[in-house]
Amino acid sequence: MTESQVQMALPEGDSFPVHVLARFWHVDRKHIINLIDSGEIKCAIDLRGASGSRSTIRIPRWAAEEFVKTREIIIVGKSSC
Repeated sequence: MTESQVQMALPEGDSFPVHVLARFWHVDRKHIINLIDSGEIKCAIDLRGASGSRSTIRIPRWAAEEFVKTREIIIVGKSSC
C-alpha cells in the first residue's frame, strides 16, 4: 500500500476517537473496539475517567497508519489513474 493510499484511508488529525474511525471506515464502533481489544490496533489511549465510556478511547495516527498498512483497503470512488 502506498503512502498516499494510507493517507486516503484516514481522516485528518493526529489522533482519532473510536467513533470518528468507525464513521470514516463505515463500520460499527464495536468493530473498532474489537480491533483494539485483539491488539490489531495498538497503542489506543484511554481517556475515560471513573464514569467514562469506551468512546473516549483515542487512537494515535501512527497506530491507525500501521493498522491500515497491514490491510488491503479498497477505496471506493477513487481513481488511481
